[in-house]
Amino acid sequence: MRFLNQWNKYKISDHKKTMLLAALAMASLMMVLSVGPVYAYLKMTSGPTVNTFQAAPSVAPTISESFDNTTKTNVCVNVGNTGYSVYVRAKIIITWKDSAGNVLATAPKSDEYSLSLGSNWSQGSEGIYYYSLPVTSGNSTGPLIVSCTATAPAPEAGYSLSVEVVAQTIQAEGKNEDGKSAAEDAWGWTPPTTG
Repeated sequence: MRFLNQWNKYKISDHKKTMLLAALAMASLMMVLSVGPVYAYLKMTSGPTVNTFQAAPSVAPTISESFDNTTKTNVCVNVGNTGYSVYVRAKIIITWKDSAGNVLATAPKSDEYSLSLGSNWSQGSEGIYYYSLPVTSGNSTGPLIVSCTATAPAPEAGYSLSVEVVAQTIQAEGKNEDGKSAAEDAWGWTPPTTG
């Protein structure tokens, strides 16, 4: 009862009450009418966004060589069609291997084979060889191995000298925010400055 007395104390005319109720009804109607289309719009336009980025094609380097059953010559690294210039590094793995691919636990000693290396290659402290010049897309390095041949027989029958080369390439152009090339950042190798 006390509440009704408080309400009546303000003396709102019937005309003002009608206008107030009409305004509230109109606001409610507008809210209902606007929520539906907004919800429908959000429902139609939201959802997962498909990632349209594509990685550049991965082009693994290949090795070209000549071999006459006794001597391996002219071993080069072909960089493939990368679309950009790259630096190349390679590891030479020399083992005694049989015809089934089994590797002898004893590694060949340096006096059991002769190895002649090409120019523009330098060996890092970890034993990996780095080609000092960037190689453009679709081209090859100069020879890593000019010539390699066994100078002594294998310590066990059925084994022969095996010379394998594995190579990696990395982008030669550009620098990161620290001013390092990709080769410096990823390999810890600083390409020689040219020019």
